[in-house]
Amino acid sequence: FDHSVTTTAPIVVTGTRLGGNRVISSGTIQVDHNLAKFSSSASLAGLTWDASCCHPTSRSLTFAFGGTESGSITIDYASGTCGEAKITKNGESLGTLELPGCE
Repeated sequence: FDHSVTTTAPIVVTGTRLGGNRVISSGTIQVDHNLAKFSSSASLAGLTWDASCCHPTSRSLTFAFGGTESGSITIDYASGTCGEAKITKNGESLGTLELPGCE
């Protein structure tokens, strides 16, 4: 893999997960695939956690592609199950991703 990951807008986190009120209020991440010459970016604003789960528990992230790739991938954390995310590409379901356990 040859990727570069940057923040194109500062990531602002408030609250705590254990307090049940952690929220990312703003921020944008960009991932560049240096070999395949494409990039993707997503706003992190609105991701929230609750005290019972170390993974986000609401909101979705949509990564929009540019360069040699087009379209988008969405990761939806709002399934109601801790550690589960639904993945779609260009609006078509790719299935459910089981995220690794919390430590």
